[in-house]
This record gives sequence, C-alpha cells and structure tokens, in this order.
Amino acid sequence: MSQTTIRFATPLQDVKFEECLFYTVQDIPGLTEPTKGEWDLRCNTPAYLGNVEFNGKSVLELGPASGYLTFYMEQKGANVTSIDLSIEDNKWDVVPNCRRNWVGDVTDHMKGNLRRVQNAYWFAHNAYNSSARVVYAHAYNIPQELGRYDIAVIAAVLLHLENPFLALQNVLRLTEGTAIITDMLPSSLTKRNWFRNSAELIICRMTNKNNRNQLPFIEFLPNSENDHNFAWWLLSPELIVRIASLFGFGKASINHHRQRQNGILRDFYTVVCQRTVPIAECKY
Repeated sequence: MSQTTIRFATPLQDVKFEECLFYTVQDIPGLTEPTKGEWDLRCNTPAYLGNVEFNGKSVLELGPASGYLTFYMEQKGANVTSIDLSIEDNKWDVVPNCRRNWVGDVTDHMKGNLRRVQNAYWFAHNAYNSSARVVYAHAYNIPQELGRYDIAVIAAVLLHLENPFLALQNVLRLTEGTAIITDMLPSSLTKRNWFRNSAELIICRMTNKNNRNQLPFIEFLPNSENDHNFAWWLLSPELIVRIASLFGFGKASINHHRQRQNGILRDFYTVVCQRTVPIAECKY
C-alpha cells in the first residue's frame, strides 16, 4: 500500500507588510507598534487556550489564520504544525444562497482576503524566525501520514465548516493526549441572556424537567436574508464534549471567557478534552 508523502509549505520570503491582513492583533518583532486586527486575544490568551501547558509538546493546529496562536504556543515551548486551506484548491465552505453570487463570494475571499492573511502568517513567521510548519489541506481530508500529536487546537474554526463533526473526527484521531476546542458561545447561552436562561433553569427545576441549555445543541446561523457567507453554526460546549467522547476523549472541562472583537467583548468557551481511550484501541 502506497503512503501519501507529506509536503510542508515552503515559507514565503520577502513578504511586504502592506500585502498582509492580520486577523488578530499581533506584537511582531521589528514592528514599532502592534498590528491591527479584528480580534485582540492578547489579554486573555491563556483562557482562550484552556490554560494548557505547551512546553515540550507537539501541537496540531487547525486554521492558523495570521498565526497569533501558532507563535504564542511556539514561544511557550510547543512544536507546532498547522493545517490551512490552499488558495489554489478554492474549497472554502461557503454558505449557498440563491439570492447572491455565493460562488463568486468564495473565489473573491480565497484570492483576496485569504491570500493576505496567509501573507501575514509568513511575515510573522519570518519575524519570529519560527520553526512552525504548515500543511495545506482541508479539514475533511487531513492526511493520517502527518502522524500523532500531543495536543490538538481547534480555535474558532468549527463555526466556519459545513461539517464540523467530520473535522473533529479527523483531528482527534491524530491526537494522543489533549484536545483544545474554542469557539463562540451560542447566543442563547451568552451573558446577555443570563436572566432569561436563569428563569428557564428555575422553571425546569420546579417542573422536574431537563434544562435544554445543558443539553448538546447546535445553532444554525444563516438564513436567506443575512450575510453569513462563511459562518454556519454555533455549537454548544456540551455538544463538543459529547462528540469528543465518541473518539476516545472521556474527560473534559469547560471554561468560559470573553475576547475582544473590534473593541467589543464577545462570549467564548474553551473545552479541554483528555484522551482516555488509547488511539491503538480506537476503531476510526
């Protein structure tokens, strides 16, 4: 049986700063001030990554964007391999919508924004003199020949995928120890709805019924009128725990935190799952 040869991306050299789009604010060596970015995780990065220890660990990261988490984990002692989309493959999971040119949306995004975000990754990679590696592949087709990793990181990626279950399966089957899954909290669970959720919980307890907010669920974001071109779902943390348990991760913790998007605090959660069934015993 022939094996797939893993081809790691060749780092781009001589990337110009004006050719970059930073998804996350970054403090990059050689720059006199932080970059701009839609998200600023700098004040709460440990919570975003579940307060996990990275020193001496191999990490498989799904979706590095402009590399903030990649280089943060590397600075903490991790050996990071990232899975990112190939611009040439043009396989972003765009939400179809008959009311707009959704095929054109994905083409424009891949060849415009994504290229600049990947430029930003390599700009920072060069500035940090990083050893982090990138493999261009889709989450649905991660080559098993990549080998196994101590830690997997899936941060704010699942909401952008049509099939988050398959993505989780493909990453977790390569993870020997710890999986860190971070995402935005579904709207029904945010602090803005705390009073309503509390009232529902009281009623459920009084009537001896289960609280639906404690059950695994998924929130579908698009409709025919909105502009969710690249956002599909918001998954409850309980759903992540349930799915991870199917793939051998029998221990999990959930922590809630807030992160800054364009100056506004957003509600997030991080699920840290520990493998309890060795990969050798799993029938993936």
